[in-house]
Amino acid sequence: ESMVVTSRKLLKDIRLVVQKIAKKEGFDHVFETSGATSSQLPSLVYIRNATDITERVIENLNRDQPVDP
Repeated sequence: ESMVVTSRKLLKDIRLVVQKIAKKEGFDHVFETSGATSSQLPSLVYIRNATDITERVIENLNRDQPVDP
């Protein structure tokens, strides 16, 4: 597969996992906080009581992947 196709599939999978976790946990919003704006500043500077679901997303994505021998 081309890198573009692979990237699109991965982003789709990430969105689906994030939606599943958000619905289960009752989140109204989920923000991706690592990106920067054109001024190289983070788009979100402060979030009170933020819940980081990154590890759960990664665990969910890896759960369905084959294990290397």
